[in-house]
Amino acid sequence: MSTDQSNHSVSCNSCEQKIAPEALVMSKEFLIEQLTNQLTSSFGATINLDMGEHGIVHIDGGQLPPIVTEGSADADGTIAMSLENFLALAKGELDPMGAFMDGTMSVTGDMGAIMALQNALSD
Repeated sequence: MSTDQSNHSVSCNSCEQKIAPEALVMSKEFLIEQLTNQLTSSFGATINLDMGEHGIVHIDGGQLPPIVTEGSADADGTIAMSLENFLALAKGELDPMGAFMDGTMSVTGDMGAIMALQNALSD
């Protein structure tokens, strides 16, 4: 990710988009809203989405419906990636397997929990 000092925008290498810093707060809220709307069934795991400097979003998939909140909590697994790339993923502009394979996305913890989230999002 790089910052263009002339217009204060942030770009990500994988998704080739620029997002102004002031829009990132709204973008994070958009991501939380998208996840809340898409996750309609319990998937029995907890996941942290680590967006580096933009914070962490926690998904409690043990609840029905799953609860998506800002902030970190104990989790079965963690997915780390830039906010820009999480947004591209939410919009269908970034392939999760490709992002994992090329190192854009890193995953730690229980891979079964991560796969359960992926399955819940594709339902």
